[in-house]
This record gives sequence, structure tokens and C-alpha cells, in this order.
Amino acid sequence: MTLSRSWFMRFFFHHPEFKIMAFMLALVTWYAVRDATSFETVVRDVKIEVQLRDGMAIQHQSASTVEVTLRGALEDVQRIDHRRVRVMVDLRDLGVAERRQVVLTDDNVEGIRGLTVVELSPSRLLLAVDHEDEKRVPVRGRVTGKPQSGEVRDVVCDPSIVLVRGPAQKLKTLEILDTAPVDVDGRISSFIKRVGVVPPEDNWPARIEPAEVQVKIQISGQSQQREWRQLPVGVLLEPGSTRRVDLEPARVDLTVQGTAESLSTLLVNPPRAYVDAAGLTVGIAQELPVRIQGVDGMGVTTGTNPDRVRVTVRD
Repeated sequence: MTLSRSWFMRFFFHHPEFKIMAFMLALVTWYAVRDATSFETVVRDVKIEVQLRDGMAIQHQSASTVEVTLRGALEDVQRIDHRRVRVMVDLRDLGVAERRQVVLTDDNVEGIRGLTVVELSPSRLLLAVDHEDEKRVPVRGRVTGKPQSGEVRDVVCDPSIVLVRGPAQKLKTLEILDTAPVDVDGRISSFIKRVGVVPPEDNWPARIEPAEVQVKIQISGQSQQREWRQLPVGVLLEPGSTRRVDLEPARVDLTVQGTAESLSTLLVNPPRAYVDAAGLTVGIAQELPVRIQGVDGMGVTTGTNPDRVRVTVRD
């Protein structure tokens, strides 16, 4: 015992300055490594991909995405492609009507090379499976907003029926699917837009074919168009001004788009084109936008060709 203690004392006190330096160097290295690998990033809405046996489908899934907090070196954090991060869950051993609670760990996360998983939210996933079946389901187009003139008369989807694959019990009660909302706010005529078909529920994924449909929006009181060729351009000057103004060109073509009612009003009181030259410096040519008088509050859109003219004020 005395010999062992004597050996320990000689080892500890032999060249103590080197041992202290080695300890300090190890401590500094530990802190440096910790700081270099302590950068964090959060990847949100990471899709959960569940592997099942052929012929099976998810009947219930408590969450479809997770939030993954990762830690690592700065260059690894900056290099990560959020689109490649995914969470994989293997349930190929799960049978019909069985339910399972899965604890998500870093082993489930893919696409994070060089990084460490700090947290998964949610960290638990409840799943149940059923036999997979398929069903043809009608699609209904959804619209939001209000047209600038008229109203939505009809919404037609093409195709009007899609094929849905999913759990047999869920498909029995599925009667119709909606499209993603189509914004008609400010529209003045019918149009067609391609949009996605919205899955029936959040807690069970469905395979929809095709995943997108064309939605034709028919708007009543559709806009019409009228043109005024070679419309003279007037000039707005300061009150009482008698200066001469040169315009290049002095006439423009005007196009007005709106409802038949608004255009019929303009036939009685035609619009006028003008430029606001008040305050321009004499002798210096400037390009000014062409403005239209007589259309305010009528819900029409106007366009001129050209839309700007060269204006020179003379004494």
C-alpha cells in the first residue's frame, strides 16, 4: 500500500508543469470541439413516410409531419438540404386492425449526414392499418373571393372523378373530394386553372389519381372589350396657362374591358385621354403616362397604345 502511494506521488509530482499544461490543453480542446459542433437548426414539416406490406393502407395516423431539431458543425448545418430530410417508419409487420404507438428516434431520420438529432416533435406516433381498397370519387371545385364584375356561374372540374386508394373502411364513407381553393377575386372573365385535389382527412393518407385537375370557372356578366382608335390626347396645365404643348404622338389607341352595361355607358359618355403637364419645365421634353378620364368607379380596366407620350411645353 505504501509502495503504491509512493508511486502515485512520484507520478503526480514528476514534471508537474507538463501535466498541468496537458490538462489545460485537453480542456481547451474539449471546449473548442463542443463550440464547433453546437450549432442547431430546425427542419419543419418533415414528412413521415410509413412502409407497409403490399395490399395494406394506413387507417389512422396521429401526425403526418414532424419538426426535427438538429445539431452539428456550422458547415454541416449550412449544407443540409431540408427537402431531403424525412422520417421513415417501418410497419411491414403490422396486421389488419392492429394499432401501434411508435417512438420516433434519430434512427428514423434520414438525410441528415453529419448532424445529430436533438429533438423530434411529436416524438410519438399512433398508427393503425387496414386492407387497401380503391374507389372512384367525384371532385368538387372550391372558389374564394369575388369577381370584379358579375358572379361565379359555374365551376367544372376536368376530370370530374378521380381514383382514390386507401383503407377500405374509410373509403366506404368517402362520397366527395374538394379541390384546393381557386381565387376569383378581381376576375372579370371566365378562366381555367390547374389545382390539386385535397386529401379527405389529415389522419389518413390517400393516394389520389390524378392528384391535380383542371377547374373551369365560369363568370356571369363576363367582360367585353371596346376600342377607341386614334383618340386625341388632351393636356392638363396650370389654371390660366396659355402655353403651347407639343405631344408625340398626339393620338393613342384606347382599349376598355368591362361588363356590357359599363361599356354601353361609355358609348353615351366616351372616355377621354390626357396627360398631366402641370409643373413641367419649359423647353424640356419628358415622357408622361397617358391617363383616362370618365371611367372612375365603373369597374373597368383600360390600356392605351402607347401608354406614354413625349411632352414638351413651349412659351
